[in-house]
Amino acid sequence: MMKRSILSILILFLSFQYISAASDPPAWGFFGHRLINRMAVFTLPPEMISFYKANIEYLTEHAVDPDKRRYAARLEAARHYMDMDQFGYYPFESLPRTWYPFLATYANVYVVLDDKDTVRVMGEGVWRGSNKEYKVISDSLLALLDTQYYRVPLRDMHQFVAFSINKAYRHDEWEFSRDSLKGIFPNAAFLSRVTKVFGNASFSEHGLLPYNLDEMFNRLVKAFVTMDKNAILRLSAELGHYIGDAHVPLHTTKNYNGQLTNQDGIHAFWESRIPELFADEEFDFLVGKAQFIKETNDYFWKVIFDSNEGVKLVLDIENNLKKSFPEDQQFCYENRLQQVIRTQCRDFAKAYMVALDGQVEDRMREAIISVGNIWYTAWVTAGQPDLKLLKDAQLSAQEQADQEELEKKFQQGKGYGRNHE
Repeated sequence: MMKRSILSILILFLSFQYISAASDPPAWGFFGHRLINRMAVFTLPPEMISFYKANIEYLTEHAVDPDKRRYAARLEAARHYMDMDQFGYYPFESLPRTWYPFLATYANVYVVLDDKDTVRVMGEGVWRGSNKEYKVISDSLLALLDTQYYRVPLRDMHQFVAFSINKAYRHDEWEFSRDSLKGIFPNAAFLSRVTKVFGNASFSEHGLLPYNLDEMFNRLVKAFVTMDKNAILRLSAELGHYIGDAHVPLHTTKNYNGQLTNQDGIHAFWESRIPELFADEEFDFLVGKAQFIKETNDYFWKVIFDSNEGVKLVLDIENNLKKSFPEDQQFCYENRLQQVIRTQCRDFAKAYMVALDGQVEDRMREAIISVGNIWYTAWVTAGQPDLKLLKDAQLSAQEQADQEELEKKFQQGKGYGRNHE
């Protein structure tokens, strides 16, 4: 009873913060992300929990920074989702599981020749990779190379990706030197005819979430190694956010808001409205203790696969319920911050939650333990440093300025990327 009372107070507090923060609910809503990070603290072992509990307010408040960054950085949105249905069907064997092979497969790079002809030399359908090499499968590129068979060692392709594409992909348009192509076309005659090499980040349209999880995990490990307190807290808070996103089924599909099936608004219905209404009454967030994850990359992908498996249920249940539930009882009007908003009625939301058979609660519970698992795994991977030795450090002038700019952009209310309302 005492645990339930404490949890009720916590949820009430977070609900007020969520309502006060924004009228555009992102993944899990601000309420959900803050709750996930906060509850994850209590999964940690004694060597970590003292430090994390002492900083629990920071981890709670800054759990939503990545969503705020959607209002400041154009490419931030892609870090929150992955459209698995863009890449075929489970187990998605053609989709590379790591970053450089993904870029080598999907990043578009073109050359303009002296006769003004443009040929794509990288991108989907141009190369096929293996664990030893990449080979050209594009007829137009083979014709340009004047050969029927062309291959590049794995190391050379990934070196080109690392020094060219990886450094450029955050920009709208890329332009490379002709010489940069010598890494993958060392003796190609066509290079003498190249007048321009350019590309773009259109591949990110369908999301980068699993690759972002890998990157953020490695950053957190480094922060533990260097005992950088500010970085540990910031990266823990933000990594918790992205892990939470990975547990949301609608973050793994092109039909992310039901816009392809006449179910607009289902995103916020599933991940914000239901937890906001029923987390206190119905959900159990005591999930056990964090465990070490031996292969974090496999773990991240499994989380996303499990979420993607739930997409059909999310959509089908809501679609069937709308047909059987009285239409005039599906949506109601509520006052929030002196504004009247249209949202799903409580009874309709309850019927949806029940029909989902615990799916929302299960994914939220899994998110909490996953955040704890990854925080713990990063600490162990870094050598289990003594967190009691961490020293307080003021934010640098640049870090403070960045945080202030983030808040300013967020308050202006014009975000980049997908709308989940």
